[in-house]
Amino acid sequence: MGRAPAFKREHVPGTDCKFALHGQYSRQLVWFRGPIAQKVRASALRARSRLVLQRVVGGLVSVSYGDGESASRFVDRAMARYLEMHPEDGHAAKSYPYDVVRLAKTLEWLQELSPRGLNILELGGYGVASYVIEQRFPQNRYVRTTTDLRKDLPFADGSFDVVLNMEVIEHVADLEYAHATILSGVLHCLGEVRRLLKVGGFMLLTTPNACSLLVLDRALRLEPPWQYPFHFREFTPTEIQILVEQAGLHVRRFRTEYVWSSPEQTQSLFEFLRSDNRDVDNRGDDMFLLAQKAAPPPNPRGKLDLPI
Repeated sequence: MGRAPAFKREHVPGTDCKFALHGQYSRQLVWFRGPIAQKVRASALRARSRLVLQRVVGGLVSVSYGDGESASRFVDRAMARYLEMHPEDGHAAKSYPYDVVRLAKTLEWLQELSPRGLNILELGGYGVASYVIEQRFPQNRYVRTTTDLRKDLPFADGSFDVVLNMEVIEHVADLEYAHATILSGVLHCLGEVRRLLKVGGFMLLTTPNACSLLVLDRALRLEPPWQYPFHFREFTPTEIQILVEQAGLHVRRFRTEYVWSSPEQTQSLFEFLRSDNRDVDNRGDDMFLLAQKAAPPPNPRGKLDLPI
């Protein structure tokens, strides 16, 4: 069974930040000085979450680049540059520094594909995540679409080496909604991804985990059991893998990541699940899934009990 990471709080020398968080997931600290530290602290206070500040300062992503810069620091710098260029982007402003760890993890997963000279489609349009990815992997051709993901996408079959399906699938509603969702929009979207991928191409999908420690804790506090209550549908690890396989894609890698919280926040809940022999290995906030288009199509590992 999994173990909760060990964490330590301490003053960060030479900075305005009073806390750092690091453990088995980090090997170096990200140092914030002066105005950057003030930005981070102000955003964390607005979110009423000191842990956001701790996690960003902690640099929880261990991957580093050729110049020794951590992924977390790279993302922080890129997000700050984007906000300077696009001060009107309110969504990006709200996501900084909240999404630093998530985007750093995204770069870590993309690095496995060695993206160079590829045609890459990003679902959902251009934003701060697009800019961060372009800055890290500039030698690719990027295409974005704001087309309704419940409809056919305006590209030819086999047009792309990679499709980025990041934090959008939870927003996709049904094609026609009746008395209950049948996930027709989600299934159509994933089917379109398969159509657009070249044989051997990959989809990177990220989406909130509907059975994370954070969500369970919210339910116990009589709050909506969602990462974000206004999503159309959030999925469990089993559900999302079944849906991807039903669309004809092979799941090559799957893992949940702690990108917005930490087991430290819900330590008693973590220990309860472990003592009751419950799964504690798929309780991260966000799910990361790498799927591939290959022949023959997979046999789905299960079937969802959807309304008729």
